[in-house]
Amino acid sequence: MTIRPQQKRMKALQAMMDELEKGDEVVAAGGIIGRIKEIKGPYVSIEVSENITFKLQKTAIANTLPKGTIASID
Repeated sequence: MTIRPQQKRMKALQAMMDELEKGDEVVAAGGIIGRIKEIKGPYVSIEVSENITFKLQKTAIANTLPKGTIASID
């Protein structure tokens, strides 16, 4: 009974990861907000502040944010 909703969620997550692009604003699984600076295979570099970049696995990206979200928080 719960297999179908779980499969649907997994497909949605996979589609989101496949659509990630440089410049997208994202939230990592730990709640870290940043802008994608580089994508190399299964890894992404997100810039969280000037000259501060984290390297994460794509699977650690929890969600994408609308453009301009980071600017509105500052």
